[in-house]
Amino acid sequence: MSRQWYEVRVREKTGPEKWVKKSKFYFVGGAGDAAKKYKGSGLIMWVQKVSKEKLLGKEKLLGVGTFLGLGDQLLKDLRKGGGLLEEVRRDKEPLEPKKKRGYYGRKRKETTN
Repeated sequence: MSRQWYEVRVREKTGPEKWVKKSKFYFVGGAGDAAKKYKGSGLIMWVQKVSKEKLLGKEKLLGVGTFLGLGDQLLKDLRKGGGLLEEVRRDKEPLEPKKKRGYYGRKRKETTN
């Protein structure tokens, strides 16, 4: 059987009357194996296969997707001296001066002074 990501949803006790729900992810051959892998003191609520959409959403946790590659590219650009940062600086337009208050704002300010 091929291995796949499974999510084990558990309820862990953090205080005398306080429980926290957490998800643990395991790369195993089946749901039973994922449940056996969990070694915490909490109660297992359910185990299910993780969809591709959820894997891409959890890329930071699971290391799936292209998110981590973007960080490497940014670091390379920074070492070279420029790249993305210079493009952003070039695209910025000079800030406009602050507009003066309108009639309503001036009258309101006069009445409060």
